[in-house]
Amino acid sequence: RMTISITVIVVESTTSLSYLLPIALVIMTAKIVGDMFNDGIYDMHIELKGYPFLSEQPPKRRERLQARHIMATDIKTVSEVEQVGTLLKLLRGTKHNGFPVVAPDRTSRGCQPRVLGVILREQLAIILAK
Repeated sequence: RMTISITVIVVESTTSLSYLLPIALVIMTAKIVGDMFNDGIYDMHIELKGYPFLSEQPPKRRERLQARHIMATDIKTVSEVEQVGTLLKLLRGTKHNGFPVVAPDRTSRGCQPRVLGVILREQLAIILAK
């Protein structure tokens, strides 16, 4: 229910700001009453069409789930500058769709790699085809 946009449209069509408060109150009241009886029309259409939809809150069983619980442990990375043979071997040896691009972080004591971004398998294939 789009209360603000409807209020603006109705007030602009009346060409008088003196009606702003009564119109806003009526539209807000209509929204509150409508929400008590059913979902908005857009929510109903999402459900009717069967579109995938993520709710605002995760399911209870996933509330405490962390990335380390689902991520792969043998992460395949790509350096900023990489040899063609290494890339070909990587693409043939894995089925991953994306690879983190890393560079050594010389500012940290343990010399942990710094993630620069992600390159997709399709992007690597296009680059190697050239």
